[in-house]
Amino acid sequence: MLRILQRAAVFAIVMIAASHGASATVLLAPEGQFFSASFPKQPSQKISEKAGVVHTIYSSPEKERFLMMSHALWSTDADPTIAMQLVLNGFTDQISGELLSIEKRNFISATGKKLAAKHFTFASSKVWGEGLIVMSGRHTYLIQVVVRKPSTGLDDVGKKFISSFKVLN
Repeated sequence: MLRILQRAAVFAIVMIAASHGASATVLLAPEGQFFSASFPKQPSQKISEKAGVVHTIYSSPEKERFLMMSHALWSTDADPTIAMQLVLNGFTDQISGELLSIEKRNFISATGKKLAAKHFTFASSKVWGEGLIVMSGRHTYLIQVVVRKPSTGLDDVGKKFISSFKVLN
């Protein structure tokens, strides 16, 4: 059933993208994942499951930047502080980098819920990036923009991508 819903969501996204011009954005709002984000073009999707956590990554590589939206569905409600730290540790290990800054943020869902969130910047020897991690019950959302060094800031596309992120429940 979940795979059918995912295919339906992807089909809807493709249809939306096809009906707009090349400069239009693609609104991604997968059924059952309770978020939305606007990509400049159709993102790829990768799903994996490990230790009871279903992890879905949507990514869109571009010439100047790499845009990524990640959704993790935990098998039980996770402690927001621990879950966010686990995700950030895994992420920095994956890029062989480090967090440059991290700060708590107030994040309000579309339904008015106050959610645990952190805004962060990171770097490795080759890339710099900025992101936001948000917890909502069993859901962890990680949205980020990665640029090649020497750049150490977001352009308008990167800022628009991060600001387009919404938690829908």
